[in-house]
Parts: sequence; C-alpha cells; structure tokens
Amino acid sequence: MSQGPVDNLLAACTNTVPRALLNPTTSHHVIYILYATDETSDCIDILADSAPRISVGAALYNSVVESNNANDNAGTVMASNKKRNYDDNYLDFGFTSITDKGVVKPQCVICHKILTAESLRPSKLRLHLETKHPQHVGKDRSFFSRQELNMKRQRLDASGFFNQQNAAIVEASFLVSLEIAKKKKPHTIEEELILPCAKTMKLTEFFESEGLDWGNLCGICTDGAPTMLGSQSGFVTRVIQKAPYAIPLHCMIHRQALASKTLPSELQDTLNAIIKTVNFVKGSALNTPLFKRLCQDVDAAHETLLFHKAVRWLSRGNVVQRVFELREEISLFLRIQNKQDLLSAWSADSFEIRLAYLVDMLRQLNTLNLELQGKGSLIIDFVDKIKAFIRKMENWRSKVGMGTLAMLDTVSEIVEECEAATQNLITQHLEALEGEFKRYFPDIQSLTSRLVRAPFTAPVTCIPDDNDDGQTELLTLQEDSRAKMKFETESLTVFWSSVAASYPNLCDLAFRHLLPFSSTYSCEAAFSQLLHIKTKYRNRLEVKHDLRCALSETKPRIKKLVDNLQHHPSH
Repeated sequence: MSQGPVDNLLAACTNTVPRALLNPTTSHHVIYILYATDETSDCIDILADSAPRISVGAALYNSVVESNNANDNAGTVMASNKKRNYDDNYLDFGFTSITDKGVVKPQCVICHKILTAESLRPSKLRLHLETKHPQHVGKDRSFFSRQELNMKRQRLDASGFFNQQNAAIVEASFLVSLEIAKKKKPHTIEEELILPCAKTMKLTEFFESEGLDWGNLCGICTDGAPTMLGSQSGFVTRVIQKAPYAIPLHCMIHRQALASKTLPSELQDTLNAIIKTVNFVKGSALNTPLFKRLCQDVDAAHETLLFHKAVRWLSRGNVVQRVFELREEISLFLRIQNKQDLLSAWSADSFEIRLAYLVDMLRQLNTLNLELQGKGSLIIDFVDKIKAFIRKMENWRSKVGMGTLAMLDTVSEIVEECEAATQNLITQHLEALEGEFKRYFPDIQSLTSRLVRAPFTAPVTCIPDDNDDGQTELLTLQEDSRAKMKFETESLTVFWSSVAASYPNLCDLAFRHLLPFSSTYSCEAAFSQLLHIKTKYRNRLEVKHDLRCALSETKPRIKKLVDNLQHHPSH
C-alpha cells in the first residue's frame, strides 16, 4: 500500500477520534488510541489489513474493544516507550544523570535542571546546551566535570533542589513528636524544653571540637525570645550552668525599640489616623499619581509619602516626619477626594500639635536607636547613652510642666504655648516613656563596673573578698604612675590590654565587662548582607565564602594567594 492511502486512512482515523495521535518513526507508524469506539475499531481494522508497516498493539486493542463492548466507557491503549540509559559521553553536553523513583533522567550541571527520561539522547541534550547556555558551547569535558563536582557538593535531592534538612534531624523530630503525643503533652514543649536543649548540645559539640573552654565564656546576648530566656530550661539558663560567670544580656537595641512603643491613647489615635491616610494615598494605583501631580503643582518639598512598616524600628519616625512636611498637601488632597472619615481626624482639635509632638519624640527615639547601632560598642557605652536619655526625659518633663516647649523644635514652630490638655498629654507620655525605659533596663546600674571605669579611685571592696590576688593587684595598680598616665591617654580597651601581663587577675575581671556583646547588631547586619547576596535570582548560591568576605574586616593576603597558584602559560 502506498504512503498516500496510508495517510488518508490515518486522517480518517484522526477525524473520527480527535484524540488519536500519530507518531511516525523510520520503520513503523504507532497509533496511540486514547478513546476507543466502534468507528475507530473499523479504522484500525482497515489500517491493520491494508498497511503492514502500521503497528497496532493487538492485545491491548482487543482488551479495549472487549471493555468497550461490555461498557461504553473509554479505554486506554499505551505504546511502550523505549528505555534509554545514560552514557558518560553525555557529559560533553553538560549533563549528568539522576535517579528519580527508579527512572534515570538527565540533569544539567550548569543550571541543575532535570529533563525527562525521553530527553536522554544527544540531540536534545545538545539543544538544551545551545539554547540555554550558549556561552559554554565548545568547552571540553573537564569544565563540565568541575561543574558536576560542584553540584554534587551542594547536596541536591532527587528533585534537583537543595537538600536543606538532614535526614537524621528530620527522623529525630518525628520521634520526639511521637513521644510527646504518647505522653499526652502539648507540642509546645518542643520549643520550651527540647529546642533549648538541642541548641546547647550543638554549642557543646562545637566547643569540644574546637577545643574551647566554657570558663572563658564571658557573655551571652540574645533577642529575648522565650526559648532563649526561659528560667528553667531556656538556652541562657543551660549555658550559665556550664559558664556561671557569663553575663546574660537581652539586646539593648531591641529593648530600646520595645520601650519606645508606648503611647497614650490620644497619641496612638493620631498615629493610626496618619497611617490610614498614608495607606489611602499609597495603597491605590490611582491616588498615588494624583497626589504626586498635586505636590508638583504646588511645588511641595516632596512628591510621595512613605509606607509604615512595623518591623522596621525607624519607620514610624520617618513616616510621621514626611506626613508633617506634606500636611497641607495631604489635607487638600483629602478634601478633593471627599474622604470625610480621614478629614474629621485631621480637622480635630490639637491634631497638628500632636502630629508635631510625634515628629519631635520619634526623631529623638530614632536618634538614640542609631547611636546604639554599630560595631565595637561596649556595654559601658550603651549604659551611658540610655542613662543620658532617661535624664533628658526627666528634664523635658519638668520644662513642659513649666510651660516651656523650646526643646521640642517642631512643636515650637507651630505654637509658643500649648493648651493645658496638650501639656498634660505630653507630660503623661514622657512619664510613661521614662517608666518603660526603667522597666526594660532594670539592670542598668549592675552592667557597669567602677573597677573598669575608674580603677585608680575604685575601692578594694569592688573585688570579691575571695579574690585575694585581684585585690592585691588593684592596690598595686593604683600606685603605678606609668599606668595612670596611660589610662588618661588611652581608651579603656587599649589600657586594659596593655596591663594584662602585669595584672592578670585584675584584667580578667575587667575583660568580663568589656568583651560581652551588648546587642545583636553584628548578627542582624550579617542577615542583611545575606539578603543582599542571596536573592531569589541567586537562590542556589553557596553563600558561605561570599558572606565571609563581605562581613570580615580582615584584608586577604592576595599576594600570598597568587604565589601559591600555578599560572597558565601564555599561548
């Protein structure tokens, strides 16, 4: 039978069954019948009789016909696929193999994409390389071998994604959950008891592997989470059991941010109205350009507002500052948009004064927060700044009580004297803020040591009686004229480091107050750098080495690295 009649018969079959698919090969035509009917059976009989080159699965076809005769439901006839195996020569195209549920599939060593098992053929692998990675076409096998080795080091799972969890850890988690369920205990016990224990075990393992001594641990700084500060089984409690002389600290920047959140109800209502106004303007694709055009027409200082983000501690101050600077434009825009609910809040008595006061106080709190940030800050520096701010609030409160507003720059620009109600509101807020700072910093006096700050005037009783060597060294130091001269010219850290050899016991006590971290700034800064480096477009990046270079202040010895490498000779 000629090719033309075969094609006609195949076309007739396709017209009869829309889901009939033709897959021509070099020697056979294989028909995949998805839905068998009486009419398709006739077509298959004609094709089988008239075209010997057409292969039809007879057994499968018969079972489909029998099923169709018994029930008018559709049957399925599947042609068996040819099983393909991986060849080592496929690495020339940048592909290695991966087994997924017993099926061997090709995986690109460059982009880590896994293709289907049917793609295990040179033509499809070459096509992927030429279309997806044209810059690597023509490279030798050694290049792809290195890429394969790097990919295997990244511990990808069967789906081609990074294996983020260790199987043993997952198994232990299931076993713990099973035991908790059998004991009929709440599963929150995992976070309250087991998680701190696991952290301590991990830290203990690290100390032992690195040869570190628990006795040299002088401080623990945490973010204040319950699992860290639990009095019975918290992480800090368990560490103190191993290092009893370590000073536990709740991050001072975090404490300052928590204390700064207190606001009387009137000021909180004002802040809520400001946030609603910003969301009304910024949350609409229409209002945003309209407000921008309005600001351009009136030649305003700014053209846009700032969104408030509760997780960003400086956000409140920046948002309120921008709203105050554009308060006239915002009021005009609300009247144009006829936003009566927001207009009623903006037109309330003393709204502008309360807004101005929020600008001044949030600016002071933001300034304090920025002063607490940075590397190399000592506990002594933090304590000085917190104590100074508390005294400032006491001074402001007394001045407001006398009717003076000079220290509030923004408020004094609007009014020279405020009403009694506003004056009481400001006094109430300053009292509440002062109380919150004292509540969050109850240990502010105990965090400083007179021995560290003024060793030449400190009494000998500042050293425990059981430390005879330390008391003797203090008396000797107070009569050391050279040490006195050095203390007057050097910083505390430099001074105590310079006399460590002469007064070891005394310096050990001083270092325990100088070395502990007073905030988690360095850790948070590392997370910020991590977000910049490992974006969603680089989520497969092995970030450890890049992050170390980004965070470290130590300059690498490039010359030594170059000398240790073998250079490629020029051609």
